[in-house]
Amino acid sequence: MCHISWCSAVISTSRFMVTYMLYKTG
Repeated sequence: MCHISWCSAVISTSRFMVTYMLYKTG
């Protein structure tokens, strides 16, 4: 199992990247 802080950091980063890509592709 991974640490909660590391998992939440990865989740928030991936969510940010998805939002950014959606914004870029319009």
